Amino acid sequence: MLKLLVRVIVAFTLPAIIVYTGICLASPIAWIAACIPLAIKYYKTIDKMSINDLNFLKTKSTELLG
Repeated sequence: MLKLLVRVIVAFTLPAIIVYTGICLASPIAWIAACIPLAIKYYKTIDKMSINDLNFLKTKSTELLG
């Protein structure tokens, strides 16, 4: 939903400034805007995890990869 909203806003505002390039930039800008809330949630979750949880994830990933 956020991605669509940002894409619409950019598609209507940037072409007035930089014409065709504004339309082309609408999708990449929407992807970047959609990543911002995900990154915030990711870092908040990592901060809440304890050292034991992180060590568990590290050992499980090494078992799966090697």
